[in-house]
Amino acid sequence: MRLRAVATILGVLAIASGARGDLPVAGVPSAQLVDALSGIDFVAQRPVLDPLLGATPGESLAAIAATEAVDPGIRLRALRAIALYPSAASRAALAAEIAAHGAASGGTELLHLRTAIEALGVIGQPEDVAAIVPMLDKEESRDVRATAAYALRDIGSSAASGPLRVRLGKEHAEQVKFAISDALRVLAGSPQ
Repeated sequence: MRLRAVATILGVLAIASGARGDLPVAGVPSAQLVDALSGIDFVAQRPVLDPLLGATPGESLAAIAATEAVDPGIRLRALRAIALYPSAASRAALAAEIAAHGAASGGTELLHLRTAIEALGVIGQPEDVAAIVPMLDKEESRDVRATAAYALRDIGSSAASGPLRVRLGKEHAEQVKFAISDALRVLAGSPQ
């Protein structure tokens, strides 16, 4: 509730300064956008987000995800929602988030990293493999390594096979071994 009040006040200030009240201003989401991204039991959908985000939805969502003053849950949902808007700009924003949070060792920052990897896996292209591959070697988090393997599987580029095989040879966590094996099976074209 407190976040909505802050978002509403910021929205009023934005309107007073001449900005549209329904669009995010400098990474600060409007009250309507906070509502659309706040669902605990639902994922934000394009029909709801489209009128709230304007002409550059991926960039607007990336700005929200990168704004430290925004509630961490809203930031994570904004980051995940970027995958609803596949474009070169959205992919670049996700790759930048992965690079920015690549050294994360725990807490919200690690969740941010995993969410960016997952979202890039959904919309990624073969050229995005390079942004994810380093996360296969993130020793302090087996969850990040498994997420990276699944994202590489989802991108579907054979360029990921070599790094996945290398990681499989030195991986000790069963969770990650399973994720890598699944990715390699899919990349090889084997039936699931």
